[in-house]
Amino acid sequence: MTNVRSILLASAASLVIAGSAVPAMAADQALNGAITSPSGEKLGGVTVSAKQDGSTITTSVYTDETGNYYFPPLPPGVPTGGHGGSHGYLMNEFVTSVIEDRKPLVNIAVALNLTVAGIVAHQSALKNGELMKIPQYIL
Repeated sequence: MTNVRSILLASAASLVIAGSAVPAMAADQALNGAITSPSGEKLGGVTVSAKQDGSTITTSVYTDETGNYYFPPLPPGVPTGGHGGSHGYLMNEFVTSVIEDRKPLVNIAVALNLTVAGIVAHQSALKNGELMKIPQYIL
């Protein structure tokens, strides 16, 4: 596992460095809290979304089993990257999951489901908007 972890971290580092031409946003800011029901019960598995003022990008996290959520800041010096800042956060989450030996929030099935819709949309556009089935992947 150590060799695989080293290879993954080295690959991730090269992707972060490649995106460093984009100016970094404030990486030291964190947003956190808890989601509760009207009766005060903490709720796990709730999607919490946030958007920085002036941005068109929304970032989402899930509450843990105790109802807490946390939008982690990027490590110092790590640029936010492309697509309005999503690359740095995605890479940080992936590297952190490898270090912590846990499943990443965006696993292979989620990544495929996000990507394949765009690929099929392009194929549809090339066929004058023909309706096409979008495959769904699960683990």
